[in-house]
Amino acid sequence: MVKSYSIQYETVYINGFYIRDFKLKSCSCAAAFCLIKERIIYMFEMDYVKNVLKQSTCKGHMLFPEIKDKKSIIQIKKSKFGAKIYEEVKDFITKSAIENSPQITYKMYKEFELTGDRSVFEKAYFERRKQLFSLVIIYLLERDKKYVSMIEEKLWQWCDLYSWELPAHFSMNAENEIPPDETVALFAAESAFFFAEIIYCIGDELDKFLVHRLKKEILRRVIDPYEKNSYWWENSRMNWSSVCAGSVGAAAIYILEDEERLSQILYRVINSMECFIDGFDEKGVTAEGLYYWGYGLSFYVYFSELLRERTNNEISLLTFSSKVKRIAELPQILQFPSGSFVNFSDSGSGKWFGDCGLFKILEKELKVDGYDYTNSYSVYFDNTYRWAVMIRRLLASAAIEEEKAECIKTGNYYFEKMAWVVDRRNVHGKFSAFAVKGGNNDEPHNHNDLGHFIFHCEGEEIFIDIGSPKYEKEYFINDKRYQYIAASSRGHSVPVINDKYEKFGKNYAARITSVEEMPGSTKIALDITNAYSNSELEQFNRKFLWSYKNNTLRIEDKFLFSTINNKVEECFITKTKPEVKDGCSIKIIQNGIEVCMIFERPSSCRVEEIMFIDINLKQRVVYRTSIVYEIADKSKLTFNIKF
Repeated sequence: MVKSYSIQYETVYINGFYIRDFKLKSCSCAAAFCLIKERIIYMFEMDYVKNVLKQSTCKGHMLFPEIKDKKSIIQIKKSKFGAKIYEEVKDFITKSAIENSPQITYKMYKEFELTGDRSVFEKAYFERRKQLFSLVIIYLLERDKKYVSMIEEKLWQWCDLYSWELPAHFSMNAENEIPPDETVALFAAESAFFFAEIIYCIGDELDKFLVHRLKKEILRRVIDPYEKNSYWWENSRMNWSSVCAGSVGAAAIYILEDEERLSQILYRVINSMECFIDGFDEKGVTAEGLYYWGYGLSFYVYFSELLRERTNNEISLLTFSSKVKRIAELPQILQFPSGSFVNFSDSGSGKWFGDCGLFKILEKELKVDGYDYTNSYSVYFDNTYRWAVMIRRLLASAAIEEEKAECIKTGNYYFEKMAWVVDRRNVHGKFSAFAVKGGNNDEPHNHNDLGHFIFHCEGEEIFIDIGSPKYEKEYFINDKRYQYIAASSRGHSVPVINDKYEKFGKNYAARITSVEEMPGSTKIALDITNAYSNSELEQFNRKFLWSYKNNTLRIEDKFLFSTINNKVEECFITKTKPEVKDGCSIKIIQNGIEVCMIFERPSSCRVEEIMFIDINLKQRVVYRTSIVYEIADKSKLTFNIKF
């Protein structure tokens, strides 16, 4: 009998497969699937997965075949972009004290629990990753045996490390049902996957006892606990389900030979992969934004490819659903030609550069094209140093011919379920973009940002989203989170109404009531009344008229109150400090781009400089323009932006 993890649907048994509440589209010996609102749902019977694995074992299979082609890997450093990776890694190994691993102490483990600071432990943890993975990469490219003993020492140190998980994801409490060294969350699961793949790549060239011990640690720390426990992230509609489950599944594929045991793990992992895909709307957008799109989707793809290879192409999650292709196309909508991007929620800030390794797989398997490869090949692209990403970027680098996308998408993209609108235009060779956010204030990596907008002009971020702050303990406690400027509505281009900000919670929501495309312009209307807890606020509607051919953006806010003597503080967040002109306009000059915003004379207008530490631990400065109006029981406030 198949164990169902998605009990909200009726389950029907047909032709050897369990299929949930369905409209049958097709059924075959390979798979049964059904279509619900264009969403493909798969429920493989456990015996089917097991039998496919046994058949694949008998016939033989090759996992990650690219990594086994030693001659091709050595040739990578002779390619244009492969050579850049080679120099990048060689330079790190030459200039750093690679033999000395950062110390990780008991005090560092306790730091998060005591102070909420993640940075001290994580800096050492990720530097250890960088050292090990860099050594493996340089060994693959050079095949110099001097690196083998160094790799072995690094792997041994990872075996000795108390827990592979970050302290932010567990509690050091002796009464915990699951101890920290058996906690399966993002980084322990990733580590199991990465180490299993390294064993697969070069295990024959490493000391046999070391390999034996490392496999035992993968089993003890990750695979065994996964089999014995259930986890909240298994059915989550966000990146955790893909990264955690996908990593467990990938590690199991590499090191488990028992088809019975492996089939049970894969069955659960496939269910989690479905939950991850279900977190996207039907047009392919996620409330988590582009950064977490890349994080979650990459592990979905890595697992899917390993599963396809392990089953000799019998089970291929990537190609079953047209929705996956729409998800794969998301960067072409959210990323701008300059590298700036729509960064609602905890999506980071500045430039988003893609992932050549992920892009190449999606192009091959899903026939998606138009990715921008600019700066997409560095293996040191962030401070977490994920082996699976690094090695696939290396392998893909030799195939990159041009960095820039051949075509840049333009048009209006309305994501109804998420209540996002992104409008991209190229007028007379000048690219500009405008994005608006509705939804609710209890989304994954939530910010209180309903009615907020982003305006991008000719490569410059003018009206911006702050992005993610430094991750620390209190930022993930709801009572504390919205004291951070990045998550609070105070840090977004939305009004403060009678000294009250938007509230956190699913019931605090904004509806996009209409999106209208006209020649040379787009009109967007929202009802944002329910984003606030103000009992006196009867109606708050916001309209945007984006006249891209006339280089104007008009914002119109209408308020209706049950009381008189109300105060509305209209706020606008910018990257550059505006100059206040005559009390009723501001001017922004940014790298040669001039933007002017004109408004009715307010009670006051001031510009506040805001400093904060971002997710990359860099100090940043943004500017908050506050325009205050004293109004009676109703009012219409208009802001005309000319660029």
